[in-house]
Amino acid sequence: MLVLALAATLPLRAGGFDLSIAGTMVVSAGLVAVMTAKGVPWPVVLVAVLVMGAVVGAANSALIVGLGLDGFVVTLGTLTALEGIALAISGGEILTGVSSSVVSIVTAKFLGVQAMTWYAWILVGVMFYVYNCTPAGRYLLFVGGSPDASKLAGLSVTRIRTVALMSAGVLAGFAGFMLAGSFGAVDTSIAGQYLLQPYAAAFLGATTIAVGRFNALGTLVGLYLLVIGIAGLQLFGATEWATNVFNGGALIAAITFAKLASNRRGRS
Repeated sequence: MLVLALAATLPLRAGGFDLSIAGTMVVSAGLVAVMTAKGVPWPVVLVAVLVMGAVVGAANSALIVGLGLDGFVVTLGTLTALEGIALAISGGEILTGVSSSVVSIVTAKFLGVQAMTWYAWILVGVMFYVYNCTPAGRYLLFVGGSPDASKLAGLSVTRIRTVALMSAGVLAGFAGFMLAGSFGAVDTSIAGQYLLQPYAAAFLGATTIAVGRFNALGTLVGLYLLVIGIAGLQLFGATEWATNVFNGGALIAAITFAKLASNRRGRS
């Protein structure tokens, strides 16, 4: 979930949306299950799903950046198409052929914490560095703030937004690899369950650490706030509908706070 939330911050920081990341993740997980069941080595599988994520991002970019279509609508359509592809891969059944090597890579413990958590934390550190200490991070911010001014400043807005969408697809593909390894099986009908929380975390992150800006460390904090809230509801015996209400309300509140923080920053 954290990797998916980080993926969401890339197009958001560049002023766009990519709702297809959940679909990319599920298709990736399905491919991991199918390919490893046929004996394909896990490094080849990992490269394959990362490439698949980049291809999805490139397709989104061709429509959004190339043709100027609305990113929200395009990626919503891509999400729906990917959900259909995922069901076609699985035949509507739960895939159980994930190899033990993938499972061990994802779930092996180091200092009492599963490997996939370390991977996500390392990724937070990498993206924190990119966002705050490199020109690429500043370019994303400039393009998201004002594409026209960025063009006047000599930035390639098309290239920057394309890289953001493709990078988001790659991260979503990696999230799918970890999803398959964490459960050892894949239900390809669950894409919709993995969309709301990452975006809520990303928008909550824009109200912490770097106020008014989508950032990696804030996204980490936002996601864990959501997880703690849901865990509390479960401890009090809340049913699934309460969790959905909490996630939906958190997303609305996060968008509201992010907007207010951005407006306050603009006035200052």
